[in-house]
Amino acid sequence: MKRLVLVISMLGIIISCRKDIAVVDVKNSGYPTEIGNMLLIRCAGNGCHNTETRSAGLDLSSWQKLFEGAGNGSAVIPYAPMQSSLFQFCNTFAELGPVTIPTMPINGSPLNKQEMVKIRDWILKGAPDQLGTIAFSGKPKRSKYYVCNQGCDLITVFDQESTLPMRSIPCGLSASIESPHQIKISPDGKYYYIIFTAGGILQKFSAENDSPLAYADLGVSNWNTVSISKDGSTAVCVDWSSSGQIAVVDLLSMKVKIRYPSNLFVFPHGSAISPDNRYLLISSQIGNFIYRIPIGAPYSITNPNLDDIVFSINGQTPSNVHGPDPHEIIYNEQGDLFFVSCQGTDEVRVFNASTFQLKGVIKTPMYPQELAISKDGNTLVVSCPEDTISFPRKRGSVSVIDIPSLSVLKTFYTGHQPHGISIDNKKKWVVVANRNVAEGGPAPHHTASCVGKNGYLSFINLQTMTMVDGKRIEVSVDPYYVSVREGF
Repeated sequence: MKRLVLVISMLGIIISCRKDIAVVDVKNSGYPTEIGNMLLIRCAGNGCHNTETRSAGLDLSSWQKLFEGAGNGSAVIPYAPMQSSLFQFCNTFAELGPVTIPTMPINGSPLNKQEMVKIRDWILKGAPDQLGTIAFSGKPKRSKYYVCNQGCDLITVFDQESTLPMRSIPCGLSASIESPHQIKISPDGKYYYIIFTAGGILQKFSAENDSPLAYADLGVSNWNTVSISKDGSTAVCVDWSSSGQIAVVDLLSMKVKIRYPSNLFVFPHGSAISPDNRYLLISSQIGNFIYRIPIGAPYSITNPNLDDIVFSINGQTPSNVHGPDPHEIIYNEQGDLFFVSCQGTDEVRVFNASTFQLKGVIKTPMYPQELAISKDGNTLVVSCPEDTISFPRKRGSVSVIDIPSLSVLKTFYTGHQPHGISIDNKKKWVVVANRNVAEGGPAPHHTASCVGKNGYLSFINLQTMTMVDGKRIEVSVDPYYVSVREGF
């Protein structure tokens, strides 16, 4: 019976893709002639991917329509054929790149190797139109989302307006996987910085044209997080290990200017520089305390006494015995509060930034990790990637917290293993990176270009307190972290 249903379903697709044969007009399609002849005749002209049918949400009747995307995101990402699903679904030659089933066109013979090379090379050149225009080019001040794909050493760049992936940027220096773990945008929006768990560097890119600019050599270790001072001059890089290092980087010269003694820190993880530049806060992920380091002029205290910099977050004697196990630290925009996610006790602790007095404790779903906060200081969002209680037989949740009342407004299932979160203050959306690496997650739409299974972004509308319908945009393997660049 199941086989009969499958056959009937496939017949429905084939029949639907044979009707409404379109008149091919390459000249007015915007496509270069050779590409237009292939896509219009084989894909749009057969009744599948045209304006009337839009199979899988994809319209290939013109170059402009192609870059309106499909149901799962961008069919073509300029300069990145290996991450472009249009290439993958048409390709049957493993030596050219990833092959995804079912082969397109679904009711016709596959494209030959010469045709596939032409499509690949066209995308490598940016998939230009007849006049040489590259989609999403220009507008250096546009708003964007940046996603770390730590399984593939890629940064997926989204256009904020359309929520479509518009670029796929290789990062790191080595041919081996360096795992981009976290990405942060400079306060002026001109740069972004990537830290790698296996690369030993902090890499700097232009956020205006997404080109690499420089890197700071941190030394090979398990570098996990980076925080940037409010004036954009300084980064603090944290090595998550039993004797973790803390490296302070001058972002103008991209040189390490201070390296705190590694014997001070036990599994340091989250970090935050106070907006008034007075303190550096670092969470000790095993225990009940954070490190609170007074900053000199600037960062002149290079050998602090341990007793002077340890600050208990639960009022008990500081200890490295498992307890609250603070994971991440974040200040609000106003600088009067900071928040600590405590993965060991399923809560977020809220502190007065001046007095370090506890203001409140917010219970969350299990194992809270990443934090994001709105610019108006009213909304805090926390991801719980391993939460298996809030939504039975599912993994992960994201909670929206009202800061004035210090209460959870609503908890969402956004997808499998939500980790990285950021707030788009223009749209009033939460952007969620769902890792999708553990068993039980959805099958990917198309093949990964490296080892692993693609993850995806999803979105919460903070105005309606609902998930944004129809928005599950696939990205490459293990999208661990996401940052929003708000254009200017």
